[in-house]
Amino acid sequence: MKKTAIILLVVIMLTAMLTGCKNTDIPDGMKTASADNVPYMLFVPMSWVSDVEDNISSAYYSVNDQSNVAVTAYAAAMTVEEYWKLCCEDYQKTFTAFVFDEKDVKSAVLGGKNAKQYTYKVRVGEKSYKLMQTITQHDNIMYSLTYTASEDNFDKHLDDVNTIISQFRFR
Repeated sequence: MKKTAIILLVVIMLTAMLTGCKNTDIPDGMKTASADNVPYMLFVPMSWVSDVEDNISSAYYSVNDQSNVAVTAYAAAMTVEEYWKLCCEDYQKTFTAFVFDEKDVKSAVLGGKNAKQYTYKVRVGEKSYKLMQTITQHDNIMYSLTYTASEDNFDKHLDDVNTIISQFRFR
């Protein structure tokens, strides 16, 4: 009788613990690069350097190669396409040069949600960068996962970045 009670107690405790668990499995070879207070999980390769702040999650490749990913979230009652149009207007005002071609838009998935992926180039002073911005909407919030690299380094990290995008999750 005592043995049965102990087994029953252990089963109840395990059930209670497992019921409260969230899907926080970290993919192999990756680490978490998002704060606990954001409604998503960003995972990056172990070799990347994570930089976690309260509302922005980001990581960069290395001190010598500042190629990076960053997730930002904005309350926006609009479509992804409308949001992108506003981004374009901002980028044209902000950067020395902004080069975007509609043919560089792809359908994507971010956190299990349909997304759009926009690839473009910007110039800041004398430096040129290439960016890939993957945007989706979840619970009336616009989420943007942006990969930024020098034009020379952009293709070097695409495999890592595509893995980062595929492993992104909403909590």
